[in-house]
Amino acid sequence: MSKKLYYFLIAFFLIAYIFYPSFQRKFLQEKQTPSSSFYSEESETLSPNYPKDYITTTDAANYIGQEKTVCGRVASTKYAYFANGEPTFLNFDRPYPNHTFTAVIWGKDRSKFSNPPESYYSGKFICVHGLISSYRGIPQIVVRDPSQITIPE
Repeated sequence: MSKKLYYFLIAFFLIAYIFYPSFQRKFLQEKQTPSSSFYSEESETLSPNYPKDYITTTDAANYIGQEKTVCGRVASTKYAYFANGEPTFLNFDRPYPNHTFTAVIWGKDRSKFSNPPESYYSGKFICVHGLISSYRGIPQIVVRDPSQITIPE
């Protein structure tokens, strides 16, 4: 391969990576493996506690308007007690604003949770079940009850 072609390809991928977030998601997260605590290295199968029909956070955008179970790691959280509706945000895969999926818990539903969601779920691998919608291009599920969130073991 000639040097010019080599440098062109490097420049192309670098520019695509920097300026096109959708390229980053497709290129970097095409193969998303479950967390090691849910993956049996011996049998290379998912543990029985893992939901059967789950989808990954990066696939959630393909299921807008459908009721699904979305699984991933909570990368950042925020209880916006000062904002209208007092939402709690559980952001998946990468911290806000680079997250790939969000679980939203409105202030009126926080009392249903025995622990503050922003601290209890932080850093954990969880599965959220509900209707997938989109807010500013990011898929989300509004959580109205703690039973919608599970922590596979």
